[in-house]
Amino acid sequence: MGSKISNTEWGLVIGVGIVLDIGQYFLDFFVIGVFINPFIDIGVGMALPLYFSLRGIKVDMKKGLAWLGSGVIESLTAGLIPLWTADIVITLFLDKADKKLKAIVGGGATGSKNQQEPGRLAGNIRPQTNQQSGVNNQKAA
Repeated sequence: MGSKISNTEWGLVIGVGIVLDIGQYFLDFFVIGVFINPFIDIGVGMALPLYFSLRGIKVDMKKGLAWLGSGVIESLTAGLIPLWTADIVITLFLDKADKKLKAIVGGGATGSKNQQEPGRLAGNIRPQTNQQSGVNNQKAA
């Protein structure tokens, strides 16, 4: 099962990330962010992977490490550099790379009419029974 997120939806999600980052930056600027931003980080930190999972993006080790790395960088800078947009863009690139890799390894573009079904041979090859192939199944007496 692949990602169901279109390019338009990716753009909207990146826009939400930008709004979150700018909002957190301004909250830090007015000092109240010191108290509110950790709660925003916890909420968004739980909602973002859930959203990606519900939209068909496999949350794997690469994406988890990318999210953890940006969280560590954000905490090392005391939240002065909000990185939600970076998390979303990294997830976008990793998801697109996974799709391209599956298309290359799978032998065709995703969604292609020529893409073979799982467990089915390529082309019009159909399994035959021994009777159809002309093989004699009688034992020698």
